[in-house]
Amino acid sequence: MGLAKRLTWLKAPWKTAKWLVAWSYSTWNLMRAGEITRLQMGCGKDIRPGWWNVDFIHFPGIDEIRDATIPWRHRNLQYVFAEHFIEHLSLHQGIQFLTHGGNALKQGGVIRISTPNLSNVIQKCYQLHGADLAQRLDQTVGMNCCFHGFGHQFLYSAEFMRFLLEELGFENVREYAFGESDDPNLRGLERHGPYKTQDGIPNIITFEGTRGAKPIGVTPKLAKWLDQYFDGDVYR
Repeated sequence: MGLAKRLTWLKAPWKTAKWLVAWSYSTWNLMRAGEITRLQMGCGKDIRPGWWNVDFIHFPGIDEIRDATIPWRHRNLQYVFAEHFIEHLSLHQGIQFLTHGGNALKQGGVIRISTPNLSNVIQKCYQLHGADLAQRLDQTVGMNCCFHGFGHQFLYSAEFMRFLLEELGFENVREYAFGESDDPNLRGLERHGPYKTQDGIPNIITFEGTRGAKPIGVTPKLAKWLDQYFDGDVYR
């Protein structure tokens, strides 16, 4: 419906005013989008100054509502950051997010991903031997909550996250402890704690990958590997 037609809503002028405010805010944000170099995907209520805060759901203060799994219009980002986001996507959607987010980076740009650690979940939540009945009941529910509670769809181990980032074409893939980075602009970003380690295994893994000269995407080698575990040519 056009602007002129909306202005004829004399019986409900507050609706026109509300629409004008929303339209102005949306248009202003779209104009600003070209100036943004730092994007936080899946921000939720964690709105950060100096970052383009994006989520699939409208939260107060958000800059843009977007599906992270479809192509991004950005092509000159220096940083993409996502904390406790990728585990809410299926593996296929996660790969789409990493692909489009990676291609939105300029050459030399960095993606930083922080997510629960599958290895820690297994270590903490399920004791193969020596558990009594009450423990086993609690562990069964606890393990399933880690996998499917809170909207989780796919949990990553450190080994798998590194493998995936490298196979998609990211360079200089590195794992960091909670809040740490060699880049001062990426230090202290994580807020979804508490961060703990048990026998050297952290409960949260954090990885960075750099965009090189080549596009980020699923290679035939990676597609063939993934096809072993999924029906059809989902990744081709």
